[in-house]
This record gives sequence, structure tokens and C-alpha cells, in this order.
Amino acid sequence: MPTTFPTSEPTLLCRVTVVPDEADVSREMASRLIGQVREKPHAVLGVATGSSPSGGYRVLREAATPGAFARVRVFALDEYVGLPAGHDRSYRRELETQVIAPLGIDPRRLHVPDPARRLVMVASGARKSDAVGRMLFGEVGPDSPASFLRRHRDLELIVDRALWEGM
Repeated sequence: MPTTFPTSEPTLLCRVTVVPDEADVSREMASRLIGQVREKPHAVLGVATGSSPSGGYRVLREAATPGAFARVRVFALDEYVGLPAGHDRSYRRELETQVIAPLGIDPRRLHVPDPARRLVMVASGARKSDAVGRMLFGEVGPDSPASFLRRHRDLELIVDRALWEGM
């Protein structure tokens, strides 16, 4: 049984649910999505990509009632910069194969950010310098294939001196 509790961090307004293992994370994710769509068939879902949610999408494909997700709108949280539309490694393609097609969602109901558009990012405070520094100058690896900040051609970053000097 999951344990849900408010965080003790005063700046966070979210609840944290702790389950025993990765399989339970996948089951809990699928259960919550199914429950949300059952309650609101026209739900708007924000979806992530990568290895963390893939088990949840597998459970969701196995457990969802056919047609239950047909009226939802799906918004991807991110997309790679520099990949052409329809590229096999794009997040759009991953969502189309793992979520959209298997759940019978019309592909026109999937909305993916256009990484070619202008971005303005605001960050302040020395506490954020490490995170912003990793996004700008960090290592490229399996968990962060490339920083969108480094590769985005039209990004404006507004930071305070404490943040900038902390990097």
C-alpha cells in the first residue's frame, strides 16, 4: 500500500508517495492515470519519457480498457533540440509508440513542445547555481543525453549574480 504524505520542505506544495519498489511505481502510475481518465474522460495528461515512466506505460497498456483514453489530450513535457520531426529517437516518436497508438489516442491529441521556439528561463539564488550549471555545462551521459540549454539557438537565460558566481 503506498504511503502518501506532504513534504516537510516548506517551498514544496506537492505530496510524495513512497512505494516499495520500481514495479509498484509502475502499477501506481498506471492506476492513477486510469483513475483520472475514468473520472474525467476529457482529461489533459502531462507525460514524461525515458526509462522511469516506461514500466508504468507498459502496465497502463495492459490494464487500460480499450477506448478509455480516446478523448484525452496528451502534452509531452519535453523534446530533443535539433532532431527533425519524426526522428526515431524523438520523444514524440517514443510517446507515439508507447502511449498514443497502444491506447487508441488520435495522434493529433498529442502536443509536443517545439524546441525551435524561443525560450526564456529565469533562475535566481545561489541554491540554484548547481542545477543551472549542470544544465549549461554538465556532463552528457545516459541520464542527460544533451543539455537543451547548451544546444538551443534562441534561449535567453536571466539569472542573478549569486547564481552566476556560484557556478
